Amino acid sequence: AGTLRYTLDGRSPVGPTSIDYQGPITIDRTTVMRVGVVDGGDLVLDAGARTWLFADQIPDQQPPSDWPTAWWTAAAGGPYPADYGMDPDVVDAPESAGYFPDVFLALPTVSLVFDPDDFFDPGRGIHENSTEGGSLWERPVFVEVLDPEGGPGVSASAGFRAHGGA
Repeated sequence: AGTLRYTLDGRSPVGPTSIDYQGPITIDRTTVMRVGVVDGGDLVLDAGARTWLFADQIPDQQPPSDWPTAWWTAAAGGPYPADYGMDPDVVDAPESAGYFPDVFLALPTVSLVFDPDDFFDPGRGIHENSTEGGSLWERPVFVEVLDPEGGPGVSASAGFRAHGGA
């Protein structure tokens, strides 16, 4: 047995942000969902992740409020402003205005679904510790290659390591 639980923030379905599945869920904006079966507080089945993108909403999306607003690196210092959004100089340019949804849908898209702490946490996040390397700095990720025609695409769990150093 067990309880079907999900999150909408990339975190594990066992954690404090998880929600018990109660019935149909409306997905009407860009959403990343992780799903699992939990029994007695333990994850007994990790069903993975699924990403829904709404191309007409992407140019105006804002990052979650708990994401870093500036970056520091051991090698280059900081702070450097974090910029997550689409460049309005491109999206709103007269020669491209109105084309974004069609152009976006024509592109191959890969979604990487992380626990945000595995990416941003100062102590264990691979972005915050980009000069580290090796298997100790590999983090679990769900990878999806999205089908622009709306089909199921391809997904798998994997390990992810940062590369670059700054």
